[in-house]
Amino acid sequence: MSGYSGCDPSEYKSRGADFVILSHNMQLIRSHSPAMHYAMMKSLHPASLLLLAAFTLPASAALPAGDAKAGKASFRICVSCHQTGPAARAGFGPPLYQVVGRKAGSVPDFAYSSAMKNAGFVWTDEKLLAFMRAPGEVVPGNKMRFYGISNEQQLANILAYLRQQD
Repeated sequence: MSGYSGCDPSEYKSRGADFVILSHNMQLIRSHSPAMHYAMMKSLHPASLLLLAAFTLPASAALPAGDAKAGKASFRICVSCHQTGPAARAGFGPPLYQVVGRKAGSVPDFAYSSAMKNAGFVWTDEKLLAFMRAPGEVVPGNKMRFYGISNEQQLANILAYLRQQD
């Protein structure tokens, strides 16, 4: 069934599902659809409701504090494609200067995929974190060839570095 999948807690944290619940057989299930989440909630075993709150928090709620200096060092994995700072230009990827608050797919001098041009969202901290974790899940069909970052501290650090660029 599309819309949800069984996963373990570490996958939940690294993939950033919108909704995560514990099924009747004590398996974690992640869902990106509110309707699917509601349907699954109705079929839960009552005992699993005790553990539900621990697994339904947004992934960013458990994010450690970021260190911009460490984020600059971690950003080295991004510099082959992205630039930051006021003079940043497009390369293999769009510039990331002042990315927070920008409409996805909107930098004029970069040739975005149609998926990114039509993504229809503004980059927030949460969207950036989710995209850095799993770009293909946030914007299926985007051109970025990157498997994602699963280390929560590294994510927090890179986000702090990008926020410092604002």
